[in-house]
Amino acid sequence: PHGTRCINPTGTGRSLAGTPRRMDDRVDRQRDNLSRRADIPEATSGSNIDGPCRQCAVTGLDRLIVRATEATHRVALVGFTGLVVIALLTFYDGAARYLDLPRVSGFADFGELLFPIVIASCFPTLLIQQKNLTIRMLSRLVGDGAARWADVAAAVAVLIFFLLLATQFVQMTLNFHSAGRTTATIEIPTALFWMIATSILWLCIPIQLLVVLLRLRDLSPPRAGHD
Repeated sequence: PHGTRCINPTGTGRSLAGTPRRMDDRVDRQRDNLSRRADIPEATSGSNIDGPCRQCAVTGLDRLIVRATEATHRVALVGFTGLVVIALLTFYDGAARYLDLPRVSGFADFGELLFPIVIASCFPTLLIQQKNLTIRMLSRLVGDGAARWADVAAAVAVLIFFLLLATQFVQMTLNFHSAGRTTATIEIPTALFWMIATSILWLCIPIQLLVVLLRLRDLSPPRAGHD
């Protein structure tokens, strides 16, 4: 872009103004993770420029993906914490059964409340890292170009699926709230916990939209670098 300067091999010039080095490192790591897949061309393909000059190839989409990845990691940490709580309760309840200690009252209720959050928290990370199960055979039959278009169609289909799923969860959460549904033993209201799970599912919508944009970018050939 006009007005952008990179550090040349002689050491003169300036790097991109206002670009934090730490963010640039995260962008590089994210690009390295994406470039491991054969179907995603590296943004700096064909360039022999190393070091700070790689910042010229960094796009706004790359930065959005880095920030989204960090956000999904925090969401996954919430789900992992809930899973640890369930594991500790399960361990204590099993040990108390044989040691004749007081059992966990409403043990099944905690699973009913926490498992929806645990499961939902896995989806944003899986979507942004594109770790869902994929069978790639189309490129061998019709070529890479048609396979990339098929990837775009699949990403859009996943986006529509999560949009419909999140909408259904909103309706179900509203039904639980209006009915005053509680757990069976200790009668904890379930609407709040389903509201958290529904919010995480709605987070999947912008995450998958980024994946769709990434797939659309893959349709164009990689740009060669400049000296």
